[in-house]
Amino acid sequence: MHRRRIGLQKEKAQTITESLKALREFKGIKRKSALGELLPILGENVYDDAGVLEAGDVKVVVSADGIVEGLVKDDPWLAGFYSVVVNVNDVVAKGARPIGYVHVLSSSSPSVRRQIVKGIKHGIGKYGLKFLKGHTHPDTSYDAVDAAVVGIAHNVLSSATAKPTDTLIVAVDLDGNFGLKSWVKTFDSVMFKTSEQVLTRLKAIIQIAEKKLAHACRDISGPGVVGTIAMLCESSHVGASIIIENIPKPENLDALEWLMTYPSTGFVLTTYKPQKCIELLRKHGLTANVAGTISKARAIRISYCGQVETFMNLEKESIFGFKERNTAEVKAEKIEVKKLSETDALKIEMLLQKVWSTAYEYPEEWRNRRILTREQILKEMQKGYNYFGIRIGNKLRGVYKALVTDNGLLGEHQTVDPEYRGLGLATAMYHQFIRLARLNNCKKVYVNILANQTASRRILEKMGFRKKGREYEQAKGMAVQIYEKNV
Repeated sequence: MHRRRIGLQKEKAQTITESLKALREFKGIKRKSALGELLPILGENVYDDAGVLEAGDVKVVVSADGIVEGLVKDDPWLAGFYSVVVNVNDVVAKGARPIGYVHVLSSSSPSVRRQIVKGIKHGIGKYGLKFLKGHTHPDTSYDAVDAAVVGIAHNVLSSATAKPTDTLIVAVDLDGNFGLKSWVKTFDSVMFKTSEQVLTRLKAIIQIAEKKLAHACRDISGPGVVGTIAMLCESSHVGASIIIENIPKPENLDALEWLMTYPSTGFVLTTYKPQKCIELLRKHGLTANVAGTISKARAIRISYCGQVETFMNLEKESIFGFKERNTAEVKAEKIEVKKLSETDALKIEMLLQKVWSTAYEYPEEWRNRRILTREQILKEMQKGYNYFGIRIGNKLRGVYKALVTDNGLLGEHQTVDPEYRGLGLATAMYHQFIRLARLNNCKKVYVNILANQTASRRILEKMGFRKKGREYEQAKGMAVQIYEKNV
């Protein structure tokens, strides 16, 4: 049964300010901040819900997720079922067809264990998945189910590649029922449908990925639709303007309640071809609307009934819990660009591996060429390349290399740890690059950047660099532009 409560409704006394305050305090959003402590330890720099492995002509996509404790306690069967649903959606959001499922089940109660497994069985049958492996802890002091789903894709979508001026689309299956378990609000549109109906809706996202109609995608998860958009924007280093009235929602739920609900089939996409995406999504049974736009300004702006307010300023805040810590670290020590030596080669290799392995805006061939090994770095140093870097907290967070040529000083391979972007590291390296040219009596500095790399272009133009010649293809499918500056 659908339930109603006071929320973002014009006829209610509650203002958009009060509603957004409630949304900021929503547990589904606040609990994401724990990632800021953990991902840096693992060297993770793209905050997608699923990872990708290259396997010949296909890409293997893997998602892992656990079900919140309250849901397991309140409804073990539903917890087992949703351990399938949430992982399937994570894989599909990357553009992959889900094919297999594994889980870890923990409970000392035979009844709870059976209920969880029955829910899992219903889920894997619904999505046509192969059960690959399960592990059971029968003697724990708690009840839990954690799972993973494997999928196969031909073209992968990321949540870290949204572009300024993209159109923001929200797509949801609204043929379902609202429910509440513990603090988790759900809108289930899967349980009572046939497998064919469920898979038809998911095919829309997979086809959008295969036809390369979208730049970025993420499934609507525990933080709700606005929280999910904020995660996508932070990962992509962009912002968004969201029109609440345009977000598809059930008629008898108010807006605030809907923004804190997990829909079992829901996605946000950013695209340069909104009409084609919407036609494809609607054709497959999803309700899809343009809900806003992606912006250069890194803020999440909410519009509702003529009122506009900032939900989150991503220049100063982080839904993942990163920015506050990183900003404090950068302010605590002066940004200095220093020459690196052969003893730093391994640290350079590690940073290049971390950044370039997931730099999906570049072709795969070029990404692989940018990941230099320690031995390759040492050889370049011996051939005359000078490497420079920025250390923060005794760790290398930025690097570039320079070479004196007949045309001046060439700058290449600038790499900034994504967790420290937007904090001035790239600008500091460009200033040091210009000083280096003057020290070496070079009359000119020049660099190559991706033709559509807006952030780098803005920095260069602000520093007086100008385009030289036309764009050209440096690697297959990769257009670049030379920028130069007289010094």
